[in-house]
Amino acid sequence: NVAGTKTPDLVSGYDMELLNLTSADLAAGKVGKAFKFDNARSTMLKRISTPGEQLPINQHPAFTVSLWANVTGTGQSDLRLFSEASTTDANPLFNLGTANNGADGTLDFYFRQSGWTDVNHLHSVGEPLNGTWRHVAFVQQTDGTRALYIDGTKDTVDIPAKADGTWRVNTTTIGGIQRANATHFVTGLIDDVALWNRALSEAEIKSVVTT
Repeated sequence: NVAGTKTPDLVSGYDMELLNLTSADLAAGKVGKAFKFDNARSTMLKRISTPGEQLPINQHPAFTVSLWANVTGTGQSDLRLFSEASTTDANPLFNLGTANNGADGTLDFYFRQSGWTDVNHLHSVGEPLNGTWRHVAFVQQTDGTRALYIDGTKDTVDIPAKADGTWRVNTTTIGGIQRANATHFVTGLIDDVALWNRALSEAEIKSVVTT
């Protein structure tokens, strides 16, 4: 849905700002209308948060990022479906995106913050970015352990646990990265993005997929 320059969040009120997107970029999605993102047009949804808000989602010890994607990863090198970063510090990055080499439809994890060991372009085992509608859920538990679910099934990729400490991020974006400037725009359809400040169970994720 589009309301002026934003897409409204009817549940929590955390609207996202449209960047080079309009209602003309809404297309048939998996569960309703999806946004059609386009790298050539530098399209993105973004929110810059202030202290006290529930976003960025990475401020919570446990959280879930859930979305439907119809994205062809092959040929799209190092672009982003979901990201959290900072407008004032170019270093921290929490990125779920296309493979950094653009070789296939795997999901690429790139997590960086100075003082921590990078998760440096780790790829999923499954290939959810294959040009059809696929569901992706990234889950972090309170102890920092992480997992990826593709279409409700846990992927076998071994994602390192979150390091101790607090992320220095203030932006949440879909379709690219927002730091001082917006970059890394992906091309494809993304629908029904949901962020929870808790770790969904496997049964809950399966319910999202089958509903």
